[in-house]
Amino acid sequence: MKRVLLRVICVIVAMVATAHIGTISAGDIKFQGYGNLGMVYSPSVRGAGPTADVSVGVQLGDHFYAGFETGFHTLIYPVEFLGEELTVYDSYIPLAVNIKRQFGHRMVRPFFNLSLGGFIGAIDLESYNGFFCQAGAGAEINRISVGIGYSGLVKSGTESSLYIKVGFRFGGKDY
Repeated sequence: MKRVLLRVICVIVAMVATAHIGTISAGDIKFQGYGNLGMVYSPSVRGAGPTADVSVGVQLGDHFYAGFETGFHTLIYPVEFLGEELTVYDSYIPLAVNIKRQFGHRMVRPFFNLSLGGFIGAIDLESYNGFFCQAGAGAEINRISVGIGYSGLVKSGTESSLYIKVGFRFGGKDY
């Protein structure tokens, strides 16, 4: 499964990176950003929690976005310890490069999204740092975006989860 996911990520990165080589002029570069609220769910621990992200960068042409992403994510789940049920708050701050490939010139624009970087642990993960990855797809409707995908953390092991996000775009151009 990890090999398949890695191959999918590599194909998306190659597709995004080669989309507009030689076709972007200085006038096609616009400041743009995204703000997102969402939920993350991990089937392995049967936990869920809120996420908040912001990504700030540039729109290159009509179909490619690159920026820096940060936010605050929390995965909340119960564990049993010495006969008592405790609640764990695995919280972290992602610091990642975010790239997005959009399709179409209409008000509804499907996209692929990829964020790669690291994370800084907070609350119950405060002594952990590691690798952060998010890959997903969605659609932008005017300036509102909706997306679903996979989120992964690598610390001592790998923690995989699914996410859903709703957000808004600021800056850039209208379609």
